[in-house]
This record gives sequence, C-alpha cells and structure tokens, in this order.
Amino acid sequence: MFLQTAFILLPFLVLFEIAQTASFSVDPSHFNPRESQKRCSYLRDHGMMAVDCYNLDLSSIPQDLRTNIEILQATRNRIRDLYKDSFARYTDIKFLYLDDNMISYVENETFDPLQDLEVIRLSHNALVRIPSGVLRLPKIRKIFLDGNRLINEGGFVGAPVSESLESLTLANCYLKELPPLKMLPNLSELNVSGNDVKRILPQQLAPMCKLHWLDLSGNSRLSERGESGCDCYLLDSWIRNKNIILQRGYKLNCESDKYDFSHCGNMTEAEEIYDTCKSRAAAKAQEAKVRKTWYLIGIILAAIIIIVMLCLLYLHLRNKTIQQENKFAINNNTDGKSVSQADEEIATDELLKEIKC
Repeated sequence: MFLQTAFILLPFLVLFEIAQTASFSVDPSHFNPRESQKRCSYLRDHGMMAVDCYNLDLSSIPQDLRTNIEILQATRNRIRDLYKDSFARYTDIKFLYLDDNMISYVENETFDPLQDLEVIRLSHNALVRIPSGVLRLPKIRKIFLDGNRLINEGGFVGAPVSESLESLTLANCYLKELPPLKMLPNLSELNVSGNDVKRILPQQLAPMCKLHWLDLSGNSRLSERGESGCDCYLLDSWIRNKNIILQRGYKLNCESDKYDFSHCGNMTEAEEIYDTCKSRAAAKAQEAKVRKTWYLIGIILAAIIIIVMLCLLYLHLRNKTIQQENKFAINNNTDGKSVSQADEEIATDELLKEIKC
C-alpha cells in the first residue's frame, strides 16, 4: 500500500520540484548590475547639462544621448575607436572626459563638430600621437594626454598653432625628447613629468612666451651635464630669466666648478622666437580688445536706437490720444449747440401760439 501511494505521489513531487526550481531561476544579467542597467545619467554641473557614462563597459560613444549636453563623462569604458560621427550629434560639448579607455584610433575630423570644446582628457589610453584637429579647435584651453605611449614627435609635427591653449599635459608618455611644439602664445602650464627627456633647449620653450608653470620632475637625465654642461646651464638660465616656476620642487643641478659656461654662447635665437611670440600674443590681445570695443559700441548703438524708437512710439501714442480727446470735445460742443437751438425753436413756437390766441 505504501509503495502504491509513493508511486502515485512521485510525479507530483517531481513537478513540484521543477516548479520550485523555475520560480527561483534568475536572468544571468541580474548578477551584474552594470549589464542590466547600462544607462548614462544626467545632472547639472555648474549650471551645465552633464551626462555621466562612467564605467559602463561602453565600446563606443552612445548615440542616444540628449543633444544639448555640455559635459560628457565617459571615463573607464572599453572604447577603442573614435570616428568623425562619434560626436556629430553633440555640438554643445565643452568638457570631454575619455580617460582610461583603450582608444588607439581617432579618425580625422572626429573632433571638428566640437567647436565649443574647452577641455579634453585622453589620459591613459593607447594613443601614439595627439589626435588630428584638437589644436584647431578655437576654444580649446586644456589637453590631457598623460599615460599614452607617444612617439617622440607626439603628432605635433605639422600641427596647427593654437591661440587658445593654456595647459598641456604630456606626463608619463615615454618621451625621449620634447615634442616640437609650435607657437603656443597663451600656454601657461606644461607638464612633461615622468618621461626620459635628456635635453631641452631654450628655443624649444621660447614659442610658449606665457609659460609660467613647468613640470620636469621624473626626467633625471635633464640634470646630466654631458661633455660641456651647456644644455643644462642654458635651460636653467632660461627658466630663471623668464620666471618660470618648476613644479614638485624639481631643481636643475647644473652649477659646477668643473665647467666653464662662458663658452656656451648666448640665447639670441631663443630670444627672437620669444619676442615673436610676445608680439603675436600682443596683437591677438589687441585684436580681442578691438573686437570687444566694437561689440560694446554695437550694444550701445542698439540701446540708443531702441530708446529713440520707444520715445517716438510714446509721442505718437500721446498725439493720437490728444487728437481723440479734442475730437471728443468738439463733438460734445456740437451736440450742446444743437440742443440749445432746438430749445430756442420750441420757445419761439410757443410764443407764436400765444400771440395768435
């Protein structure tokens, strides 16, 4: 009897176990929250529309974001390539953070749509040169390329002059020499720390005539005096003469009784480049001042025109009101006279009737 009962209940027990197992089964993606909610979040940062796509395992720039974003945070993803349509929809971006991806390829004209871009971070990627077109952007102020294995030229050969760039970071880029930086008249901060640069000549720094902060730390060979010690001495002299501040307490140890620096020559070439840079910066500043002056003049003229038009409109409305009031008064006087005449005629008729009687 017991065996028969067990045999009858066995199918029901199996079905119950299957149902229980099914009720506890979970989508594998639930074990990884990032897989189930790969969504960028929006926020306001200093009054600007920002989107946070940090560490979402993205392999490309999302194309379904709001088109009015001004800050894009896409650090720590798996983006390898950037194409010229990657940012075509997001022309308002001012701050772009692409650190710690695996970017190794950037198509020409990729950043051309970003004419308002001010800051770009491309740190810790797989780039070998500065992306083409970044230095052409009219409002770019800061570029971060640290942590990339750049070739010695860094892609700066033939790169356009940037009138707006203020800060350039090339730290830990495996550089053996300073890239050939062209005229950067507004650059005030240069970071080439953590490289293996052995020699920097004054004429290489001269195109950066506003340079104020310079980080050379981690380039131990810069203090090597070589056969004559002139390279170190001339660099140190230039830094002192132009009041450039070395960061992180770095010092060039060039002084030595062993060397005679009098034969190192002068820095005429560097000074000429420096003066050219200064002249260019002054010309641009004057141009900006003139542009600003004309802008203010335009605003003042526009304000004057608006005030004159408002005054004319006021006079027109006032005259129109006066005319309407005069017309109304004339109509009232006319109506009054008509009533008086009617009264006189009635009185005359009554007088005639009395005479006849």
